[in-house]
Amino acid sequence: MLRVLVGFTVTSCVHGFRQVVTQTEMEMGTDFDFEMDNISNSGPDAELLKTNCEVVSRRRAFSTTCACRRRAFQEPEDFGLECIDHEMQCPSGIWNPTAKKCESGGGGSIPGPAGPDQPVAPPVITTAAPAAVVHKPKVAPAAEDNSNPVVEVFMYRAQEFEGNSDQYMLENVDMADLPGVLQYLHREVIPEMVVGSIDKITGKARTARKYDIGDILQYRFLIKNPATQSRVLQDFHGYETYDFGQASNVAHWLELSRSDHVGVQRQSNKFVPFKDPYYWFSLSGFCPNLPYSSVAITAVCKEDMLTRAGSCSSKATALPKGCSTHRGDVDRCLCYADGSGVVWGGLCHSTLERTPPTEISVPTGQRGCTYSYNPASRSISLDELVGITGEDCVGGKCKDYSDFRFNCLNEDYKRSFSPFGSMKQSDICVEYDLHPDCAMMGCDSRACLSIPEDKRELGLPFWKGRCVASANTRRAEKAAKLFGVANADTLHLVTQPSTPEYADVKCNRRTLECKPNSLTGEGHCTRLWSGVCTQCRVPGFRKTALNKVVSVCPWNVNQAYPESKQKSCKTNKASDMCCLYFGSCATASNDLSNDGFATALKGQNTQTIKALFVRIATELLEVSAADVAEQDAKLGEAAYWAWGHGPGEDFMENDRIVLSKAADLIREQMFPNSKKYTTTTTTTTTTTTTRRTFRPLTQTRRTTTTTTWDELPFDCLCDVEGVVKGIVTNRPGCAAHLGRRLGNFCYIEGGKNCPGGRFSKKLNLWWRPCDPDLEMGAP
Repeated sequence: MLRVLVGFTVTSCVHGFRQVVTQTEMEMGTDFDFEMDNISNSGPDAELLKTNCEVVSRRRAFSTTCACRRRAFQEPEDFGLECIDHEMQCPSGIWNPTAKKCESGGGGSIPGPAGPDQPVAPPVITTAAPAAVVHKPKVAPAAEDNSNPVVEVFMYRAQEFEGNSDQYMLENVDMADLPGVLQYLHREVIPEMVVGSIDKITGKARTARKYDIGDILQYRFLIKNPATQSRVLQDFHGYETYDFGQASNVAHWLELSRSDHVGVQRQSNKFVPFKDPYYWFSLSGFCPNLPYSSVAITAVCKEDMLTRAGSCSSKATALPKGCSTHRGDVDRCLCYADGSGVVWGGLCHSTLERTPPTEISVPTGQRGCTYSYNPASRSISLDELVGITGEDCVGGKCKDYSDFRFNCLNEDYKRSFSPFGSMKQSDICVEYDLHPDCAMMGCDSRACLSIPEDKRELGLPFWKGRCVASANTRRAEKAAKLFGVANADTLHLVTQPSTPEYADVKCNRRTLECKPNSLTGEGHCTRLWSGVCTQCRVPGFRKTALNKVVSVCPWNVNQAYPESKQKSCKTNKASDMCCLYFGSCATASNDLSNDGFATALKGQNTQTIKALFVRIATELLEVSAADVAEQDAKLGEAAYWAWGHGPGEDFMENDRIVLSKAADLIREQMFPNSKKYTTTTTTTTTTTTTRRTFRPLTQTRRTTTTTTWDELPFDCLCDVEGVVKGIVTNRPGCAAHLGRRLGNFCYIEGGKNCPGGRFSKKLNLWWRPCDPDLEMGAP
């Protein structure tokens, strides 16, 4: 335990975060725990960090990188260095990096620690770091294809925030769109069963959310990936997971060594469904193979049982050692594959000090400048968003999360789930908890669906409904409104509107991914969802779509495809939807019909649809006017969620809008005892003679597997570059085959051991069926 006394300054930093310890805390003699990284106080490694080092909070002081680890005994790895003035220093003499030891300079023995009146000379780095390591590498050759347009994306990050948005630079981190960051909070940050009620560091009752998260920050990004690393959703590379600033999947290091990029991954609706597609992003940065601190324990940096710290060097300590192209090297920074120096990262105008940018700039798409962002972020408080500040606590309204946790007055919040699913009482108030069967197995699992809805969740009303797409989208709309998006909660807006300069960047480029199919309506793309080119389909074309898993396009998708022909629609009926996209439908009557309902959905007006729902209740379900008036609020809510940016799928059946689905919804949710509406059809019976014919089978029967994409071995995953075992397949990620029988597939490194694996004689490679919504490439 290190006692901070009055008048002393504690210098340290945690993964780039900074927080000031108040003078009052020092005067009170507050105890601080420090577990620190071994770095010298001079040389290139110190220069890299010294501008980022300020006082940190007590809760995170254990993982500091700018001071030393306090121990009761010396270790062989200390090489004679001792913890002096919060830094690892030679007690006397100079530091010899070749011999890795402290030298006295006079050949004598190394004296003991210096006393308080004896100034200690800092260690001296006797050899300079290689020039190629510490200097910004050369940009890519001019011949490289940089024809991609600059795209604008608003990204979000949940973190501890104290009013200084430029507290660290955004590189080697994962970001998300607004629904994506809410999904992260809902799954990994707030569930009591997942996070636990005990702080793993202090061993006491937890007083803060995971990672001290208290705010959501919004940043405006400009992105231009190299053409060689923009094969996912037209503009992006595959997604990488970063942990403590380290790319935690070694298999991704090869791609990181080729160039700098921004990655993307579409999120699954399995655990937190939303109405529309949503995404996570990754930002490649400096020395991505190593963490910020050598004490960090990650999937790559396993825990050293002797030191109780990670087994990797930090970015700073690795600099003087040169860089390496070896994928498993955890002692030196990663080199570019062409040998031009250490991997620099894609943030434009970055320097060796890795300080945040002063302003946003337009990226060039060349090495070292593939993205930029506005350092002036917007932020919203989680406590305000979720309603904690409106709850009653001892002494008045709750001030913050900690006050709510220990002093809330609502006894209903003092409950949580056990790992086996039973409900248990708690001494502290719980923000949110979810039954483990739903949390671990997904919302669509049989185990989760068997639990009554009122028994699945506990905690604040704001968070309830994690398995309901409209409830999750409503949370995103509320957050968007706090971020200043006008009419977010009345027009289904969760994406910050683009600036005029970047509002019409085309998706139809280079590949066939975003080129519409004139027969099936597939192959359209839209940037409506978070500015990412997302493939979608227009239903109702002359031929049935090959892959109906692809999202249905928003109504305005053809603004990006003015050359599209309306003659591709199979009918001019509004219920078939195709003609609604092109404005070529026959006029629908005012009768309650499929066509009339489809026309109302296209109008995107809550009041119009509510009036139609009232007619359904009174005319088709025979509900009394008094009962309808009693359910007026619920009818309005159902009407709001009936429409969206596109037709959605709640009221679709075989790619047609069906009125009976609206009647079923109204009956189930509001009038369970009403008459059930059924459509009637007239049929005729004829007698026919059928002559049986036989033909040889030309294709083996398809088999299915229950293995999900995130459980597959790495060699079975779809390759984001489309280069498999040195063979250019021209099929990055999971994509649709042009033929009508094979569906979506990708080439793989593995073989018949992979589920559904088949062999291609043409390319001498194995391939397997895949799901394009989940398998854009390696996760």
